[in-house]
Amino acid sequence: MSGSRGRTPAFTKPMRIPRGAGGWSFAPNPELGATETLVFWQPEVLPTAIVLGEAQWAPAKRQLGPALLMRAVATYHAADGFHLILPNEVRVTLLGPDPTLPMAVIIPPDETNTARLASVERLRRTVSGKPAGPLPPSQRLTQRQRRRLIQMLMALDGRLSVATYREIAAVIFGSQAAHEKGWKTTPVRGQTIRLVRDGFRMMNGDYLKLLRGR
Repeated sequence: MSGSRGRTPAFTKPMRIPRGAGGWSFAPNPELGATETLVFWQPEVLPTAIVLGEAQWAPAKRQLGPALLMRAVATYHAADGFHLILPNEVRVTLLGPDPTLPMAVIIPPDETNTARLASVERLRRTVSGKPAGPLPPSQRLTQRQRRRLIQMLMALDGRLSVATYREIAAVIFGSQAAHEKGWKTTPVRGQTIRLVRDGFRMMNGDYLKLLRGR
């Protein structure tokens, strides 16, 4: 099953590419923008994803799996089951080949259980035909975090373009801040170096931490 609206879905998980491989295996179409590609994250890397597995007992006769499939705005059928994107960015994984079986929520006893419990409530509201509501504050980035992420991307882009720290600082903090006397000891230089360092870390896998919110 493919994503809706003619966009190419991608089932994404952390990938380790050996050095010297000479290329990168892209799940989505790299020519599409970030807002143009549907990405289906594996539930183990997305704490807000809801996992439903076969229930050992089912007091309710309602078949939840088919109801969710009907409401999904995009679906991806993988080897482990069905991955759904519901309205309001509610993400659900139906484990197993048969979504018509009675299902129950699976919540692992780890640091993600608070986020998953909040997502279960959003799912309940969605199934009831109500707005799911926003993600809990712990899953939303603050304005300060968003601003720093933008600065990290700018710093990373500059460094990948072989710009000097001073040139990067002039773009991010203004030319006056970058051309002060004593550049090597100015706090702006230290900030710029940290932005570049953290930008490379994000590029090399730390971006997955964004899925865990704050």
